[in-house]
Parts: sequence; C-alpha cells; structure tokens
Amino acid sequence: MLDLQQKTSILEKILQEPPQNYADGFKEDILNCLEGLNTETVHSMFLSKQDTEEDIRQWVDKLTSRIVMHEHEDGIDNIIWDYICCG
Repeated sequence: MLDLQQKTSILEKILQEPPQNYADGFKEDILNCLEGLNTETVHSMFLSKQDTEEDIRQWVDKLTSRIVMHEHEDGIDNIIWDYICCG
C-alpha cells in the first residue's frame, strides 16, 4: 500500500502530465484547487480512499469527465470541490 507521500507525488505527477484530450486540459484546474490545501487535508478528503496509482488515475479521470459533462451548468471550481468532498 502507498503512503501519503507516495500518493501525493503520484497525484501531482498525473495532474502535471501533458493533456492528451479535452478533459485532460482540466487537470491544471484541479491542481490549482488542491495547491492551497495541506497534504493531510487532501489525504483525509479523498486520497485515503485510493490504494494504488491506478485508483488515483481513475479518480482524476472521473473528475475530469464530470467537469466536461457539467462545465456548462456550474463553475469548474464548484465541480472540483463537490467531487473532492462528496465523490
């Protein structure tokens, strides 16, 4: 199992990957939202539920898909925070 430092590093690496499609373009927005939080807060909010790099990647993919589906209905930051807090 990954520790908090490893999970945080993996998440940052995924969010900093060059965009391959439209949805990937929102990774920078996610990273910007998370930058103001300390590592323990991020862990308690959602990283604690992710056990592997693949889990973290799937979490990011689901969030970027949600942004694409709902960006016309609500602000991107609101969608990100909703997903971080509520899943």
